[in-house]
Amino acid sequence: MHGGVDTLIDCFDQLDVPPPDGPGFFAFFVPSDEAYRRWPHYPVAARPESGRAAGGRGLTREICRSSGIGEAVERASCCAWPDEALVYARIKDVDADALLPDDLLGFSRSQIQDRAIWNKRYSGVDWCPPTASPDVELAWTVVNNAVTGVKCLVPADHTLIGRRSRGDPAAVAVATSCGCAAGATLENAKLAAILELLERDAIGRWWFGQRFRSGLDPCDFDLPEALLD
Repeated sequence: MHGGVDTLIDCFDQLDVPPPDGPGFFAFFVPSDEAYRRWPHYPVAARPESGRAAGGRGLTREICRSSGIGEAVERASCCAWPDEALVYARIKDVDADALLPDDLLGFSRSQIQDRAIWNKRYSGVDWCPPTASPDVELAWTVVNNAVTGVKCLVPADHTLIGRRSRGDPAAVAVATSCGCAAGATLENAKLAAILELLERDAIGRWWFGQRFRSGLDPCDFDLPEALLD
C-alpha cells in the first residue's frame, strides 16, 4: 500500500490539522494541480469546491498520509467519470437481474409516502426520491456480489457520486461514499467497505433512532498511553 501511495504524493496537497503535538496525526488531502494534469477529467464531485475532502489519520505521519491519500483515491474512484460503462434499460426489463432503487435506499413504505415531510425535516442530511415508474429507463452499473461474485445491475444514480443531487426530479437516488473503501488488496478493500456500512448503520440507529448502545473501554485495546490520555 505504501508503495502505491508514494507514487501519488505529488497528486494531492496535504493540509495538516492541529494540534501538532498530539498523540496522533490528522490531515485533509485535496487534489493538486498535478492531479488535474494527470487526470484531466478528475470528477468535480471529488474536488474541494464540491465540499468534499479526504481525511487521513494515524499514529505516525506515514500512516496518516497513507490513510488520507487512500481515501482520496477511493472517493475519486466512486465518482462519476465521463467514460463510465453504463447499461440503459427500463426498470421492468431488468427487474430479475437488478437491485431496484427502493430496495437499495432502505426507506420504509410510509417514509416514501411521506417523503415531502421527511425531506423537509432532514434537508441537507438525507433525501428520499420519488418511486420511479417501471417504465422509466435508467442508467445501470454492473456490480459483483461481494461474497458470491454473481453479477447484477444497480442504478448508476446509487453508485456514482456526483451524478445526481438532492431534489433532481430525474434521480432515483443520490450516491454517497457509504461502503466506499480502498485497500492494499481487493479482499482488504471489500472488508473495509463492509465494515464501513456496519459502522454507518450503527451511527444512523444512534443518531436518527435515538438508541443507546453500550460503550467500549479504550483501555481494553492496545493503544499508546498518550492516546488514552
